[in-house]
Amino acid sequence: MKTADLQPESTPPIPRTPRPWRSLIVHAGRLLLVAAILILVRLDQNRFLAREAALAEWSVTLEDVQHVLPNVASFGQPNERTLARPVLDADGEVLGHAVQTAPDSNGIIGFSGPSNLLLVFDKGGVLLDVRVLFSGDTRDHVERVKTDEGFLPRFRGMTWNELANSTHVDGVSGATLTSMAMYRGMVQRLGGSQLNVFFPDDPPSRWVARVYPGVASLTPTEFDGEYSVRDNSGAQLGVVLRTSPLADDVRGYQGPTETLICLAMDANEESHTEALRVRRLVLGRSMDNAEYVDDVREDNNFPDLFSGLTLVELATANPDIDGVSGATYTSRAVAKAVVQTAQIRVGKNTSEQRRGLWATVEWNLYDVGIVLLLTCILIVGHTHLRGWWGLRLIVQLLVIVYLGIINGSLISQAMLFGWARSGVPWLSAMGLVAITAIAFAVPTISKKNLYCTHICPHGAVQQLMSTYSKWRYRLGAKWRQFLSFLPGLLLLWCVLTVVARLRFSTVDVEPFDAWLFRVAGWPTIAVAVVGLVASLFVPMAYCQYGCPTGVLLRYLRRHARSDEFTWGDLLGVAALCLALGFYYCTG
Repeated sequence: MKTADLQPESTPPIPRTPRPWRSLIVHAGRLLLVAAILILVRLDQNRFLAREAALAEWSVTLEDVQHVLPNVASFGQPNERTLARPVLDADGEVLGHAVQTAPDSNGIIGFSGPSNLLLVFDKGGVLLDVRVLFSGDTRDHVERVKTDEGFLPRFRGMTWNELANSTHVDGVSGATLTSMAMYRGMVQRLGGSQLNVFFPDDPPSRWVARVYPGVASLTPTEFDGEYSVRDNSGAQLGVVLRTSPLADDVRGYQGPTETLICLAMDANEESHTEALRVRRLVLGRSMDNAEYVDDVREDNNFPDLFSGLTLVELATANPDIDGVSGATYTSRAVAKAVVQTAQIRVGKNTSEQRRGLWATVEWNLYDVGIVLLLTCILIVGHTHLRGWWGLRLIVQLLVIVYLGIINGSLISQAMLFGWARSGVPWLSAMGLVAITAIAFAVPTISKKNLYCTHICPHGAVQQLMSTYSKWRYRLGAKWRQFLSFLPGLLLLWCVLTVVARLRFSTVDVEPFDAWLFRVAGWPTIAVAVVGLVASLFVPMAYCQYGCPTGVLLRYLRRHARSDEFTWGDLLGVAALCLALGFYYCTG
């Protein structure tokens, strides 16, 4: 009898009984755990911003404006409507005005956060300089915008109104989201209320007494340069719209003229744009030649030039009139200013009526391309097409070139925590939002980590390197087990960096910013190079042993053993404890 015959038969493994309900409960708990950490990050950021606003609403120093206004001695009190502060010399004379885009721009998110910019204007409302005071966006992207000589410097020389009414500029290559968010912040900040450097005081009610008998006051409305005309009882007699500051860029012979457009409401109508009709034009103060302005005032026909037109009709009227004899240039400038003011007023009203999510989404060709590519990836990743080697290779190359090299659209911890702090850029970065939504939704719904296997450009490069590399090195079991903890520890470090507000950028522990090589710092480039070189010898080396984003997506993926508690759960609880501890201890 052979020795082997005396050995007891090996016991076959007991098949594992699936526990779907427990799996769902555990998976839901993991989702809630991650959500709780992100919510705590957002709450901490809100508290931080509120504290900063309470301590220092105005963060501009004299040194910030001395390079363009060297004689600055102090700042005056902010204007009630524009919040712009006069820049004063030692004698109290106004040298210019300074305004910062925050807090109006706090809701405008770039790649991972908002920015606060300083704008310095001269006495005539011309922009002298614009600079970044603070940014919660990704460090390397912000530095790229600061050093780009073709972006922020291009706005110098523009007037307040020109910048507020500008419609489009080209962003900084490699930092498009960050630069365009800064631009939108400036436009939104200046467009909310125009700087009136020529006629800062409200017009007195006596100027329109002949048009509105019984007028007692002109009360500013929500629209810049618009006033509600009221009598002693508070009843509304009409609406006055003045051309300053909305059309101060329309100059006559020597400068702009303040013109009051006196509007009357149709019977039984409220003061909607369509119900307002012009009663008369009244010329107020002027920077133009006094004799020419008096000629226009004394002309019997000019004040009734646009009478009877609705505000909408006035906005489409032809401003090229014959003009007043002897003051042709001045009268034509007044007419153009009146029409331009009506256009701005009607445009604001129209935008309010059409406001909505999809009406304000900023789609561009890059975002459309991303959505189309993601649609193809979803089809390939969930059908038998994924087995076609040639089609898979084409998709990998498209991902590397389009998502990686052209767009730099990769999910990183810096981006995720930046969005948690500042909000998701739903309207300005739809392509990146779509990638993130698919990355987190698909593992829960279909149990596939589609982002790591099909969407991530860095992963696609490693897949190709692993396929065609001639070198192979197999790590020992102990090394694999040891290195498998590294991504989770890096993720825990990222959480600590954010909740403790350490002076460390989370972009430095991931290679994804290196795809935007124009803005990438040396730490992220080093991580990218080391990870790719390692992938030549160890297949998918960085994805397996270095990616905190990948380990987060794997942690949230549902699978056959999702009902088991793992080391990932322990790290997740530790991260939540860190977030809770710093939130309550620093409150």
